[in-house]
Amino acid sequence: MLPKLGLEPPRGVLFVSPPGTGKTLTARAFAEELGVSYIAIVGPEVMGKYYGENELPI
Repeated sequence: MLPKLGLEPPRGVLFVSPPGTGKTLTARAFAEELGVSYIAIVGPEVMGKYYGENELPI
């Protein structure tokens, strides 16, 4: 359905749960088992007051 609309399916995984529930440990284990890259991003690192301000280093 997405290709018919000219859209690409989302890529990646987003874990959402309370702190201390093992999200990071699980993500690192998945990445290691699958042989893929693991990139940890903290929200304030990519969100800024002005458009494009914090996104530049990425």
